Amino acid sequence: MRISSRPAMEKKEETVRLLEKVNKIFADNNIPTLEGIALRGGSDAAYVTQYGIPCLDSLGVEGGFSHSIKEFAKISSLADAAKRIASIVCFI
Repeated sequence: MRISSRPAMEKKEETVRLLEKVNKIFADNNIPTLEGIALRGGSDAAYVTQYGIPCLDSLGVEGGFSHSIKEFAKISSLADAAKRIASIVCFI
């Protein structure tokens, strides 16, 4: 069994409100919305949310094996990731 020192990303009310705001932006711009789901594993966003700063995960490209020697990104998902980030920057 592998034990990690990475913190768990806690569900915070501020993050839920941010997700709702971002999903409204996505819906208004015909971008698929995000689901607020809990997954096992450590999210980089946990380092931010542990200090009470709202943060969303999974806005980047599709891929797999995060933070390992096998990590990969699907180049075909880059444009969609850019649309998500640009819509947030422009409308938040």
